[in-house]
Amino acid sequence: MNIEAMANYADVVGGIAVLVSLIYVGLQIRSNTRSSLSQTNMMAHESMANISLEIAKDAQLGSLVRRGLLRVSELDADEKFQFLTLLLSLYRRYENVFYQNRKGLLEDELWEGYSHSMISYLNTDGGKEFWTHRKESFSATFRAFLETSEAREIFIPQ
Repeated sequence: MNIEAMANYADVVGGIAVLVSLIYVGLQIRSNTRSSLSQTNMMAHESMANISLEIAKDAQLGSLVRRGLLRVSELDADEKFQFLTLLLSLYRRYENVFYQNRKGLLEDELWEGYSHSMISYLNTDGGKEFWTHRKESFSATFRAFLETSEAREIFIPQ
């Protein structure tokens, strides 16, 4: 075999190696993207579940939230502060999942449930009070989404 034939053979082998490397890198990127999406979805779920769990395991906090949603004006000053601060924390999390969904990092099916919940809470007495006083704490894009979304009803046991 002469040197020219060996050089051609080496070029072919090198081209195949580059192609295999590109395929491998592409598969790794795809796998990492799926992993990132999964992790974002899991973190969003955990974040929302943590607030729900705190409310569910504390009877006094659960009562406060229910009363605040139904008739916020009946809360005393300390209860109202606690209730509005809880909603601020909740809506900070909602704002985060809003942006994660816009970036394509949160699945639309999960976003649908979150958006329904956040709009439903805003349609309560306490939600309206919260939004009136705290909406400027959020980004203009998130505010516009909440203020133009269709209103949905929520059932809260009395």
